[in-house]
Amino acid sequence: WEFSGQWKVTPPEIEFKLEPEGKAALKFNVALNDPAGLIPPPKATARWDWSDKWPNPMVMSCAIPLVPHLTIPQAAAKPGLAGNIQDWNDAASFVLDKLYFSDPAVPGKRLMWDGLSSLSARIFFKWDKENLYVAALIQDDEHFDADGSQENSPGDIFMTAFLVQENGGPEASHEYGFSLCAGRDTVIDYKSAGADSGPGIKFKSRLDKDAGSCLYEAAIPWSRLAPFVPESGKEFRFTAVVGDADSLR
Repeated sequence: WEFSGQWKVTPPEIEFKLEPEGKAALKFNVALNDPAGLIPPPKATARWDWSDKWPNPMVMSCAIPLVPHLTIPQAAAKPGLAGNIQDWNDAASFVLDKLYFSDPAVPGKRLMWDGLSSLSARIFFKWDKENLYVAALIQDDEHFDADGSQENSPGDIFMTAFLVQENGGPEASHEYGFSLCAGRDTVIDYKSAGADSGPGIKFKSRLDKDAGSCLYEAAIPWSRLAPFVPESGKEFRFTAVVGDADSLR
């Protein structure tokens, strides 16, 4: 099993053998120790030999079908987007601070992770009638600026994607990237549906190389997340990704 620290899975692994066409029932106890924050469900991976002549095992993974929820508070005050983390004290937040959150599909990335200072993040959300406010405080021991390419940025980047729906209508997706692009704060519109009108997205970053951190702050007008209209109790789906570009060491 793979899981974040808020979960407890016992036993964490079981070794078993099967005859051809055989079946086995494996029992695990899965419990949530700390319900705070946005907590992805545990994932189980099974590995088995394909044949004596094939050195690589077969692998199949599945996650417990749970959807984590985050309650985003209405903002007590608008953030100043001036690099002040205190502006986010009234926001909901969650952390990406375990190897568990690293994408195993990226070759070698898990081998390069060396703890919280290597790469970790706290993500913040709050809202008012005008904007959805998003911030990411990212710890990274080696910051790389993007090279100026809007389509395929090789530099460090923070990305958010939203799937929104209104009154039973069709779902609309919106995906934005935020980066220091050739030394300038840049918003990259990867994929948006009907979000090309109204006020633009405001974005500022503050890089502190001595502390090994970068604070990304954004105000996304609701017109950029159309057709969603905010009010208490409504829901949308989202994901947040931290892209890290490191030199080969």
